[in-house]
Amino acid sequence: MIREAALQLFASEGYAATSIHEIARAAGISKGLLYNYFDSKEDLLNSIIDNLLEEFGNMIDPDHDGIVTEEEAKGFLDKMFDRIINQKEEFKLYFQMCLQPQVAEYMLQLYYSKKTKIYREQLIYKYFSQKLNLLSPKAAYFTVISFLKGFAMVYVYTDMFSGEFMLQYKEELKKIFFNK
Repeated sequence: MIREAALQLFASEGYAATSIHEIARAAGISKGLLYNYFDSKEDLLNSIIDNLLEEFGNMIDPDHDGIVTEEEAKGFLDKMFDRIINQKEEFKLYFQMCLQPQVAEYMLQLYYSKKTKIYREQLIYKYFSQKLNLLSPKAAYFTVISFLKGFAMVYVYTDMFSGEFMLQYKEELKKIFFNK
């Protein structure tokens, strides 16, 4: 409840402009109770982003064996597209938060942290660089992520594409990413 209220406020009012008092009020709790769960606003932001990373990790490596199989990679695309279609507002909030300087700076630091290293290097870099036959694993990762984020952004902010088209596009991406 607290994370959801904070996410909504961070996205609509901005991270810097949102106070702990406003978050507590939006969550329907006292400020003191909020502090039982989170030490600070920054701790709350960290929790929101950690939660997103955990969900992402479960989507890319559901059996937590440190290896992405073709079936898991296809499943990841399926889950991402389902989430984009069914949780459009969540993605709007995510994109709005990413555009805020303090949040973007934190997310950039997190990208280069040990927390994301296993997903970035061991799982995604390795799998997609081999599959896409690219010399640079980093280029393979950014190719896949750019397709997903770019298309998600257009989908959530416009009415250009129906859910049906999104599913067709997902199948086209599978052809691109998984052709042998």
